[in-house]
Amino acid sequence: MKRPSVMIVEDEQLLADLLSACLASQLNLSIVGCARCAAEAYPLATQTQPELILLDIQLPGTSGLEMIAPLRAVVPTVKILMLSAYMDPHTIYRVIQSDVQGYVEKPSPLSVVTEAVQRVLAGCVFFSPGFLAVRKQYLASAEAFHKILSTREQEVLRLVVGGFSDPEIAAQCRISEHTVSVHRKNTRRKLDVHSDRELLAYARRWGLGPKDVASAWHQNHVAD
Repeated sequence: MKRPSVMIVEDEQLLADLLSACLASQLNLSIVGCARCAAEAYPLATQTQPELILLDIQLPGTSGLEMIAPLRAVVPTVKILMLSAYMDPHTIYRVIQSDVQGYVEKPSPLSVVTEAVQRVLAGCVFFSPGFLAVRKQYLASAEAFHKILSTREQEVLRLVVGGFSDPEIAAQCRISEHTVSVHRKNTRRKLDVHSDRELLAYARRWGLGPKDVASAWHQNHVAD
């Protein structure tokens, strides 16, 4: 009988090795390979066509969340189990929108990871209690960003918090600078904030502006 195939996308080599050894020995799974970033993950997934991908969020370059759609484009039937220390409302919201099969928070015992892998491979879903608690909290809040801001306004706000200028935001979103300015004004009006400090405080509270956006801005501007 063919063993289920699993691919791991994790930039921490020790953790990737530990997961690989654990899943191979305890669950008798076929580990088809480990990738540390998007550049390694896409060709590996295309070549091996895994049944399950364990995907970290915080990766060098492209984040795990941004990799979900491209991975599914090359492996349409793949199941995806996220592994991450991020438990802020915005990350949880994006995970749900991505329609992945599971989310295990770091750090978790290996027994939790193996249980999650087994359930996802069996056609079920697995979301950690911490994930479900944050999800319930933000869904119940009247101030939750997804109830106030449009998808485009959320995107612009993330980039504003990441330190991008209006021309940079316009280029990344493929809209005009005038439209960026309109989104900024509408966001402030909807959130009833009157300064950048208040806007940043709201963004921090809801986890908008993840580290990958901020680090990308830092790399771009340090090079200037």
